[in-house]
Amino acid sequence: MNFLILSLIMIFIGALIGGVTNLLAIRMLFRPYTAKYLGKWKVPFTPGLIPKRQDELANQLGRLVTNYLVTTASIQSKLREPIYQEQLEKFLRRNWQEMNEQKLTLHQLINKTGFSLTEDQIAESLKQSLGKRLTTLYQKNRHNQVKEYISEAVDEQALQLIPQIRMHLLRNVEQYIQSIEGKHQLSQFADRFLREKGFLGRMVVQYLGEKRISEKLLPSILQVLQSGELEETVDRLLTKEWQQIKQYDLQTIQEKIFPHFDEKQVAQKIVEAIDVNKQINRPLSDILDPYGERIEKAVIPQIAKQTIDSLATRLPRMMKHLNLAGLVENEVKNFEIQKLEGMLIEITKRELKMITYLGALLGGAIGFFQAILVSIIG
Repeated sequence: MNFLILSLIMIFIGALIGGVTNLLAIRMLFRPYTAKYLGKWKVPFTPGLIPKRQDELANQLGRLVTNYLVTTASIQSKLREPIYQEQLEKFLRRNWQEMNEQKLTLHQLINKTGFSLTEDQIAESLKQSLGKRLTTLYQKNRHNQVKEYISEAVDEQALQLIPQIRMHLLRNVEQYIQSIEGKHQLSQFADRFLREKGFLGRMVVQYLGEKRISEKLLPSILQVLQSGELEETVDRLLTKEWQQIKQYDLQTIQEKIFPHFDEKQVAQKIVEAIDVNKQINRPLSDILDPYGERIEKAVIPQIAKQTIDSLATRLPRMMKHLNLAGLVENEVKNFEIQKLEGMLIEITKRELKMITYLGALLGGAIGFFQAILVSIIG
């Protein structure tokens, strides 16, 4: 009887100690939230483990998230999943259809983005942009040779056009010298040429007259213009000139052909030619209507794919600027311990109770064996 009472007492005490010890250990993970002092003496185990190690925990969590959980590679892999491109395509098609239905103009679309611009401001902005672009392109490529921009097919086509250019050139010369003005010029040229040759030349002029001289010269000139030898010579000269042009750099072309070239003036002419005010007030659906099917089937999927690829490519730089590890660390440092305690206890409430009960069970078992040991010794 004494043994039974002793056993129950020992089991109760052991269970109480075990349960209270585990419950206290769980509570000491979070509490107290701040250090406690008796005078200048700091009470041991204050603050609790997690508040005491909050900064270190924040640093470790930041590294854990960026190095193992939310990595650049994992986000890139996720972005390239087909579903995201499909969703982006649906979004672009929906906006494309809305734009067609609402008959939005380019001017309205610009204003819809939040940039309130007048027609003159848009035209001026386009002119400035074109001018800068032309200047940049010229400065960047002015030492490049013309041949670098000419494909073999274009070069071949240019060479094939030389006979046509020669025919057009000689035909114009032939028509001109047979015209009244051309005959008059030919007469004056012959007269000036013969008079410069001295007495004999002047006699010929006086004997034949300007008109007779031009009439005598014209058949011979026409015969030369229609001869195959002249055609071959002109073709050879044009071919040589074309080969020489291909060796020029853009700066030489500009200096020889466009000595007064001004990028701003060219930009102004382009803006005037396309009539910006008219174009920006036309419905985009009207402008793009001939390409509607192609935009739906090819352009939109291509834009979606390039957008995803560009985002995935730029992601490492974006992640670096975002500093996700620092962001997580800062958030954890500033997170209220009371809220964290409440969240963890809410999530692990059942398990924490089981740990407390397990402590009580182990304490009771130890108390029972202590009762047996005391009875044997007694």
